[in-house]
Amino acid sequence: MTAISFALAIVYLGYFYFFIDYGVEKEMLFIPLFFRGAAAVIISIVFLTSIVQSGLPFQVFPQALTINGFTGAVMGATLGPAIIGEFLRHTMAKNATLLGANILNTNPDISFATLGQVYGMVQTQALVVSMKEIYGCLLIVALASLIIILLSYSTVRPLAIFPKWSTIRRVIKHLARTNGSPILAMIFHHISHVAEPK
Repeated sequence: MTAISFALAIVYLGYFYFFIDYGVEKEMLFIPLFFRGAAAVIISIVFLTSIVQSGLPFQVFPQALTINGFTGAVMGATLGPAIIGEFLRHTMAKNATLLGANILNTNPDISFATLGQVYGMVQTQALVVSMKEIYGCLLIVALASLIIILLSYSTVRPLAIFPKWSTIRRVIKHLARTNGSPILAMIFHHISHVAEPK
């Protein structure tokens, strides 16, 4: 289900990356916003289900629900837009500078336009280019995350990224024997009991 939600988010980001333009009708945004909403609902359901299935004792279950709600509602609603807004501000300034130099140097008809018209053209183009750049970066991150999620659930497991429990136990056991640390021995004992297949 996590992979499905990330795939829906990728559809949303890809749609905006390839089709966003300043002449886009708002009715065309219905499909990608539907996919984004579906991805958000599915990922919330996955998180809540994982909390229920984690076997938490009843005394700490309300705290787990609170942390889940805080992460989704507070962090997702404030931190994400703040980071993207700051990124948009910087890329907008960079793209406006780059586009402004090209418009003024290469277009002879620009001398007949007013300063407000030139500024409006540059800002409009810079906004579209900046939004495409941001959606492109987010799309790359989402694709990389989806690949990691798919690899973690598949039988193809790159050992450097997702080691098996037996490999982790063997390494900790070796460290406990060579260093003689009682803490490592205790960790190994705990991991060997937790990681046993059910």
